[in-house]
Amino acid sequence: MVVVEEVTKLSERRTQTSSEAFPDESLASIRAAVEAVPTSVFDGSTKHTEVGGFDAAIADGLPQYEYEGDAAGGYNPNCKLWAHQGFNYSVDLYDADARIAIEVEKSERKNVSDDLLKFQKGYRTQKDGRPRRRRGGRVMQQTLVGCAFCDAPPGTETGEAHTWGQDERVTHPICVDCAIQTRPNPDERDHVACDGCGLVVDTLAALTRFRVELGHLEGPLQLCARCSLGGLATYWTRDLEEHLVATPAE
Repeated sequence: MVVVEEVTKLSERRTQTSSEAFPDESLASIRAAVEAVPTSVFDGSTKHTEVGGFDAAIADGLPQYEYEGDAAGGYNPNCKLWAHQGFNYSVDLYDADARIAIEVEKSERKNVSDDLLKFQKGYRTQKDGRPRRRRGGRVMQQTLVGCAFCDAPPGTETGEAHTWGQDERVTHPICVDCAIQTRPNPDERDHVACDGCGLVVDTLAALTRFRVELGHLEGPLQLCARCSLGGLATYWTRDLEEHLVATPAE
């Protein structure tokens, strides 16, 4: 399940009347919905990329809320709180009875100024004599992962190992121990060793090269298909077996 690390209410930072404060029961239901999000939603996710199913999974636990993605082929019009003023933006989740709007941040790196303005300008949702949004909340996520190259658990200090895939750059989390591993290349010309296990191939193209960034550490890492996450990471990497010269046991 998802772990809620911190909950902050505006009433804890400035004075609010009881009618202005975020209702405890509503906050509890939102927290429960977030905690109930299955971890499978984050499978295959990487740092700084959007987790597309995060808001949908939260919506499953909040049936009283309208969900922005419910409308087939477009945005749910019930979440477009400013549509009557020609402002086409919408919120991710909206409880019309409680007049609560929720924004779910689906990535760790995002310019959230637009989302904050939605809440700051809540009075502009005024329709038929009252604001459609009285209270707002933001759910922010941080994906905790271990090292992609070993069994180091979530919470381990990691950096990033970059390489190129078929169409775009591929990034994996990497721990310190994996980042600093290195094997000397053989003296024989064109023979190179995998930094992970030490096997030797007769061309660098049979290994996947990563660019590692971890704190002040930065440098290359070359791994064979056996040590590289998911096997061959780049489409031009040559087949390992055809170029294998020696394994560590030899």
